[in-house]
Amino acid sequence: MSHVLIRRGGNLIELSVEGGPLELELESHLKTILSYKHLHQLRGQDAWDHATGTYRPTRVEIKHLYTLDGKGRLVCSAGWRYSLQQELFKLGHSFEYLCVDPPHPHHDRFLVDWDRVFEKMDLEPKQIEWLAAMEEVEHGLVDVPTGAGKTFTLAAYALAHYKSRIHIVT
Repeated sequence: MSHVLIRRGGNLIELSVEGGPLELELESHLKTILSYKHLHQLRGQDAWDHATGTYRPTRVEIKHLYTLDGKGRLVCSAGWRYSLQQELFKLGHSFEYLCVDPPHPHHDRFLVDWDRVFEKMDLEPKQIEWLAAMEEVEHGLVDVPTGAGKTFTLAAYALAHYKSRIHIVT
């Protein structure tokens, strides 16, 4: 099996074998993973297929979430890195991850200041447990009952990571 190089630059990753194109079988498999069928709902005159005279209210279009660069390397969003690494592992390919981004100008952006939180907020014991759990993972889902203090806990987390960019989706 081949050794795949996964290079990250910005928000894109590039998959290659020694800087060149992937093996055809592997490339075909990864293209399948990075493609999906997009359904368009059609109404009225748009739904009629005039060539056959039939009514077709749905049109299927294949969407590709990748591109091939000039050297045949597969390029896609960096968000696919984990899934593609899992797939390469399942297929028996070895891989190497290389980030080519320059160093971030704010190297201290991930420093955590828990003193800031406990000086300004009074947390319940469960909220302290949630903060500890949130600190262990890079991203996740907070699933707790209504009224348990999710917003307050997320505010405490943001206060502790005051130099970081934190995205909260509700």
